[in-house]
Amino acid sequence: VFLFLVVLFFRTSESYKILVYNPKFAHSHTNFVARMADILVEAGHEVTTLMPEIDPALKDCTRKSNIIRVNQSAQTAILLHDFR
Repeated sequence: VFLFLVVLFFRTSESYKILVYNPKFAHSHTNFVARMADILVEAGHEVTTLMPEIDPALKDCTRKSNIIRVNQSAQTAILLHDFR
């Protein structure tokens, strides 16, 4: 009976370590992927967001996942400047 109660009170769950690739190049894309990462964290997963900064003017939308930022290269800055 004791073992049954212990098993009853401790539920097992599977959580995963997930890497989300979210380049900062468009607000809608960045916001959507960041919200998806936050939902995964709320579900109990360990989420890390890899975020290359293509457009540094965009804000980070994820609040709950770990963030690894990749700084903008000089070549990307030139391309972004020419694009605007």
